Amino acid sequence: VIDFGSGINLNSSVNNTITNNNINSNSNGIYLGWWSNNNNIIENYVVSNTDYGILLYPYSDNNIITENHVSNNDNGIHLDRSDNNTLLRNTVTSSTDEGIALYYDSNSNMVLENTISSNFWGVFGDVTNRNVIEGNNISLNGLGIYMLISGGGYFYSNIIRDNTITNNNGSGIRIGLTGGSYPTNDVIITNNTITNNNGGGINIGSNVQGLKIIGNNISSNGYNGIYYSQYCDITHPCNNHTITNNIINNNGRNGLLLSTLSSFNNITLNSFCSNNQSGGDYYDINNANSSNYGDYNKCDTTANWNDNGVNGCTYSCSGYDYTPGDVNNNELVNVADVTYLFSYLKGVGQAPPFVIETPNNGPFYPAADVNGNCMVNIADVTYLFSYLKGVGQAPRYCP
Repeated sequence: VIDFGSGINLNSSVNNTITNNNINSNSNGIYLGWWSNNNNIIENYVVSNTDYGILLYPYSDNNIITENHVSNNDNGIHLDRSDNNTLLRNTVTSSTDEGIALYYDSNSNMVLENTISSNFWGVFGDVTNRNVIEGNNISLNGLGIYMLISGGGYFYSNIIRDNTITNNNGSGIRIGLTGGSYPTNDVIITNNTITNNNGGGINIGSNVQGLKIIGNNISSNGYNGIYYSQYCDITHPCNNHTITNNIINNNGRNGLLLSTLSSFNNITLNSFCSNNQSGGDYYDINNANSSNYGDYNKCDTTANWNDNGVNGCTYSCSGYDYTPGDVNNNELVNVADVTYLFSYLKGVGQAPPFVIETPNNGPFYPAADVNGNCMVNIADVTYLFSYLKGVGQAPRYCP
């Protein structure tokens, strides 16, 4: 399908299947508009279209877009005012603008297991809510994931999890406000691998509230691991965040940089080690607001940061080679560790990989000693499960 305004154009059309087409050199490759719902777009080759590869606009809901090759378009896959769509296992490459965009009240969409590379933005979201971005490989873009509010509107309850976000030219993830006055609320960033990006790992702009950054590997990025923008201010605060169980090591500048008006953020049980790879005036934790707090972190260098009751971090990077709760030793603390520990204690699973041989008592598995009482038993399973459910305390090191 070549040289049309839209290669395939559906308006107010439902229950269609578009499959196995070669669609190139049009304005739009595939266009679903005005209540085009419950359609399937499967295994198409959509390339070199001057505007959009695949466009849903507006009110095109409950569509499945899967296993398409979308490349060399101005925009790859673009959703505008379209809800409850599933984007699954597509390859989206070499877009002049965004690879995948969730734009202006495109809500409750699933972006799953896509390969998104060599675009200007990998995934772009603007005034969009309750979406899940999961299991994608996002690399070699100008910026990996960019979620913002560019004007009036809300941005809340989005989940970014289990993605591999590597080797992008800018930040791995950037989130926050560029205009308007409404906050970004209750976004969860969890279990992602965010490494080797030329910019920072996670860049947090202004007016971001209730953010949760949990269980990510944010390492070996060119700038800061996690960076709070100087644009956080009294009217656009960055507060009440939870940053826990992350590995934030070997970044070029600070592991964590908390700006002056980023406030009341909880920083607990993270590893901040061997940051400041660039050799400047940077730290594992650099905190400019005394209202931020936390405990049980591991680091060596700090500016204006103390864990509860100690100077600096509770643990030094040289003192421990494990993280309590990381029972399977994969550098993350999650429900897989509960299963691993329970299986071991029931005698049907392997012993935890990290072991210390004690002369009188045999092997000790310190990462499995989740409650920090220097014993490993079923109480540690209960302790870890409660913590991961959000109703218990963070794992502790054995003294």
